[in-house]
Amino acid sequence: MKRRKSTLNIDSLFTKFIFLAITIIAAPIHELGHLIGWRLDGIPAKLHFNYTDAPSNSTSLLGFLGGPLISLILALAGYILVYAFKKKRTIFIGVYFTITMCLTRLIPYLYSIILGAKDMLPINDEGVLAKILNMPIWQTYSIFTILFVSILLLLKYIHKDIFNKCFKYAFVFYLIVAIFQIKII
Repeated sequence: MKRRKSTLNIDSLFTKFIFLAITIIAAPIHELGHLIGWRLDGIPAKLHFNYTDAPSNSTSLLGFLGGPLISLILALAGYILVYAFKKKRTIFIGVYFTITMCLTRLIPYLYSIILGAKDMLPINDEGVLAKILNMPIWQTYSIFTILFVSILLLLKYIHKDIFNKCFKYAFVFYLIVAIFQIKII
């Protein structure tokens, strides 16, 4: 009797469930980066699902850098794994993870600019980093935007068809999860 190979279909309900699960854990992963940064600086902090509590008077570079940095590192690691295993049949899960980690930062940037919430820019991670580093806010946002968009473009270059489909799912799922998270706060 022949064994059938089981492969995931990018449009299956199970795959969409995996995508949604990845989207849901993206924010806590980002917040874990903050927690690690605060703790490395010896500052007590507490991790919540979509934010990290730390002393309000703290100007810890590592604390504020931790979230965007872990999102960036994991997006880059995801890209490297996707590139290394580009012939696997379930590679779209890695593509989706990489896209989602990039969107954890890019969508808040877009939200702040497009929806006129520019007052959020100075208090978001990158805005606080700009203040700590004594840089213009636009520079920190530009640096992170260029890095995240570069990863997305590289990923699209090696997996155009999979990228386009995963990006659509990631964008929609991340918006839904982000709206749900805003209502929780």
